Amino acid sequence: MMNSRDYPDPSSWETLGKKLMNEALKHDVDQVEVFISSSRRLIAEIEKNSLKSSQEIIDYGCGLRIIKDGCIGFGFVTNLKWDTLSKMVLQLVHLAKSGTPDPNFKSLPTAGSYQVIPGRHDSTLAAIDVTEAIKVVLEIEKEAAGYSNEVYSVNASFYTSETKCFLLNSLGVEAFDLDEGATSVGISADVTVKRGTDMSSGYDFQHGRFFKILDPVKIGKKAAKLAIETLGSQRIETGQYPIIFHPFALNSILRPAISSAINAESVQYHRSFLTGKLNEQVGCKLLNVIDDGRYVRNGMAALGTSSFDGEGTPKISRQILENGILKTYLHDSYTAGKDGISSTGNAIRSNYGYTPYIGPNNLRVLPRSSKTLDDFIHECDDGILLYTTGDSPNITTGDFSGLIMIGFRILKGSIEHPIKQAMMGINMIDFFNKIEEIGNDVRDLGRFHVPSLRISSAQIAGEKH
Repeated sequence: MMNSRDYPDPSSWETLGKKLMNEALKHDVDQVEVFISSSRRLIAEIEKNSLKSSQEIIDYGCGLRIIKDGCIGFGFVTNLKWDTLSKMVLQLVHLAKSGTPDPNFKSLPTAGSYQVIPGRHDSTLAAIDVTEAIKVVLEIEKEAAGYSNEVYSVNASFYTSETKCFLLNSLGVEAFDLDEGATSVGISADVTVKRGTDMSSGYDFQHGRFFKILDPVKIGKKAAKLAIETLGSQRIETGQYPIIFHPFALNSILRPAISSAINAESVQYHRSFLTGKLNEQVGCKLLNVIDDGRYVRNGMAALGTSSFDGEGTPKISRQILENGILKTYLHDSYTAGKDGISSTGNAIRSNYGYTPYIGPNNLRVLPRSSKTLDDFIHECDDGILLYTTGDSPNITTGDFSGLIMIGFRILKGSIEHPIKQAMMGINMIDFFNKIEEIGNDVRDLGRFHVPSLRISSAQIAGEKH
């Protein structure tokens, strides 16, 4: 297995990148972009109470875009030797000169200034090995399995990554993330319980950049507790109910309803229910959403936080919904050029092997009260708590029809029983406008940061009488 220090020294990438760019420019092309990145990942997984896998994965390579008359040639290599790189240049020059020009392509980004953002790298996390990763998943499994004798099986996972990158283009962009790079980490637990013939499941997870945020004991116990609480589910009558949303449910419903619908590519192709609604009131005045590319919380940068996006455009914080008014769409350089505006810094790049795509940096739904999920439950006389659903809205129409995977009936301020065989239906514009309260119990769910919230009503399809 390759050692994490075996890949080429990142300090040489700037020299190599400039040499590669200059080599491409010799061939009468218009623009060139070089992207070099490396990653070290650790993964450990437990499946049904047994260790399934544990591995270290080292990956590095170079992606190259060459543009001629609006035609783009893209390729990548995992060998940074000059013979390999120079051959790639010739192949991509041929592609760029022989392909069909895209009249909508205007330009790659030009140079900008970058703000140094702290809290993106954890040296402790970067130094851990597979043995430590296994210890974490074993601890999750132990806590979950020991929660109750009704626990039937436990799945647990741990991952961590350390990434570094260098981005250069012929319009003056030079974006570095080489000295320390960025780390990320996540753990999860998925627990199945059994009581007689009745079986149910629960899960929980954590994401972040620092090892110290992890609480495997808590995650294991919370997943097992939720699984126990969902035993004995019952049908409910079809009707309109007030709905309280756990952040996990909002991650499936509200996150794509906002992030995908404000994707400028979807808007330009009229595949978004928010097409043509810029500067219009699309939700209630409580709804404020920010895309924050520089979000740092408690000294730790969020997972979507960095100085620049996947094309080298500086990241900023920008208002998406302000008191329910749609203020902007998310752009990369391509869609921005098509609309004659500047990129919003939302080009996401998975690694050297992919071209950028549009996505949110850190989508934050801002709290509007001091209340928590428990407060919403205590104040509810008759309603539904939606904990999780595996379904997402139709972004073109805004319609949502989803199975309540984990949900509870609420009566007189307390949870009465879990729900089975029920679905929720609502249009997302109605959802935005029916929000009555937004809590303060923010969960960091990857690039989505959201508290619990309550809407006045939605249609629940359950048992007919």
